[in-house]
Amino acid sequence: MFNNSIHFKKLSLQQKIQKSPYLLTLLKGTGVFIKDYVSGEAVPNTLWKNLGYTDRDMKGDTWLQFIHPDDLEKAHNFHNRLVSGESDLWEGEYRIQARSGEYLTIRHRALVLERSEDKRPRVYVGWDIDITDLVKELEETKKKLEMYKHLLQRSEDIRNAATILSTTLDPYEAGEHMIEQARRILSFDAAAVRVLEEDEAILLAAAGFPSGYDPAGLPNLILHPTKTTTHTPQLFNPASGPYRTIMAVPILRKNKLVGCIELYSKQNTFSQEEVGNAMLFSEQAGVAFTNALRYKVSEQEAATDWLTGLPTRRSFHARLNRILLEVKPDETLSVLMIDIDHFKHINDNYGHIFGDSVLVGVASACKEAFRTQDISCRYGGEEFLLLLHGADQKTATMVAERIRDHVQNLTFKEHPEVSVSVSIGIYTTTYQQDIKESIAYADEALYRAKESGRNRCILYN
Repeated sequence: MFNNSIHFKKLSLQQKIQKSPYLLTLLKGTGVFIKDYVSGEAVPNTLWKNLGYTDRDMKGDTWLQFIHPDDLEKAHNFHNRLVSGESDLWEGEYRIQARSGEYLTIRHRALVLERSEDKRPRVYVGWDIDITDLVKELEETKKKLEMYKHLLQRSEDIRNAATILSTTLDPYEAGEHMIEQARRILSFDAAAVRVLEEDEAILLAAAGFPSGYDPAGLPNLILHPTKTTTHTPQLFNPASGPYRTIMAVPILRKNKLVGCIELYSKQNTFSQEEVGNAMLFSEQAGVAFTNALRYKVSEQEAATDWLTGLPTRRSFHARLNRILLEVKPDETLSVLMIDIDHFKHINDNYGHIFGDSVLVGVASACKEAFRTQDISCRYGGEEFLLLLHGADQKTATMVAERIRDHVQNLTFKEHPEVSVSVSIGIYTTTYQQDIKESIAYADEALYRAKESGRNRCILYN
């Protein structure tokens, strides 16, 4: 590119350029410049001129003063390698300030064309390309990728939260898990979870409220029976109290409102991103939450006799098994087996619908007579079973007579002329005895009560 003759080397940079048509052509481009380190002369390219700089600005190393402070060390390192002879090529990116004060990002590439006898650079040529727009596009792309990564992580967190919520079928535990998992996704200071049951909002779980602050007394934001329900998160700003903003997020099942999670923040408001995340969380977590509610309903239905409202025989034994784990073997209990007298005659003469009314009436009499620590069930057909915890023979007999008396005083609108009575067998023992044996002995006492004329209570002897 350059003539290496002694005569040519003595020429000035401008003279060399004039004698090198190829270089002259290159310098007409927007990105090429040439510099003579011996004389300090420089021919800037069009890009440098567009930045507002002249030949004098490019003289020597003065151009380094226009480099962005954060890129200056890197530029110096490249420049020093070139000057020391460590490398003939300088290639890199840096930001440079225009006369206007604006910084542009430059892709710089410089090549030493001629060195002095002591290996110092004499002449080098460089190429500068303005990549500011490209860098901005890359930054925007990077931001979008980070945003997508953030959204994917949020989606993963929400799916994981839903998985954890699905590990329990207890609504109260599900409410507690919902608050715990919401903290992984959303920022708030306190939270409450409510479920809608027969137009009444029941508080399932609460966390983060200050001492003395009763979440059960907080306004029911989107489940209030007198208000129109909504299927999107709602933001509220309380007039007083420690919380500046409350976000109520509905929990839906088949597009029907079944509950909500209320998030309380001491900050001014929730961001749009947080509102969106709350909706996603509610959709995913709501499935597991409503599964727990459905399980509770089905469990209640399975545990409760649909007609009398008393526990079923199965749920009676389930509760009894839990009690057996807690009581001492020598503690007293009494078993009452109750049977409606002449119930077949009632069904045959007055119909099964009236027979159902009699069953409901007797069940109600049993409920009125036994104590909170007692357990009962509809044992089968017209039979009812009561287990009186801690009751001796005297107490058991008093309870049995109270039931018998209540039943005798029952009246029915459909057939006021009909009187109903029950026979009751009583067996008193301790928890040490097998419960099946105890029930069998109470049943035997019941048989004797019927054999003795019915409408009476008989103790097993």
